[in-house]
Amino acid sequence: SVRTITAPEQVAAALRLSKRARVYRAATLATRNGGPFAHTVSYVPETLGLVFTRVQLQEKPMLLLLDEAGVEMDHGAQFPGARPASPDSAFLLEIPPKTPLVHIYRTLYDKRGHGVEHVAAQFPWNRYEYEIQLSDLHGEKVLRRSKRPKPLLPR
Repeated sequence: SVRTITAPEQVAAALRLSKRARVYRAATLATRNGGPFAHTVSYVPETLGLVFTRVQLQEKPMLLLLDEAGVEMDHGAQFPGARPASPDSAFLLEIPPKTPLVHIYRTLYDKRGHGVEHVAAQFPWNRYEYEIQLSDLHGEKVLRRSKRPKPLLPR
């Protein structure tokens, strides 16, 4: 389904939007080998002026549609995690409740730092593989550690 909504608080924060900003919300259920493979919910700022049809979203992922529409994405962050399937997720993905799901949250930005897309995707653990390619292992970029937030409580 595709609809325009007021951005949920966490989506507005991720996309760097005001609290009352409007976004396009697109929920899709991808299939593979005749069964559900992934449930994805994408949020795109209404200010981009882009609307995609249900058919377009079934044929291509939002990321590819944005690229084809000329949206210039510059950087982003992606966070994988895992949690048990809720009853709703289990129903959509045709799995037993509490089956482990891989959750991926991704937010993309343009060169000016404006949010372009925020995605929440979930996949049954046995239908998804995640691979990271490493390169330039001796270069500065790979060896730098990212800053981590300070713990809320002293250790």
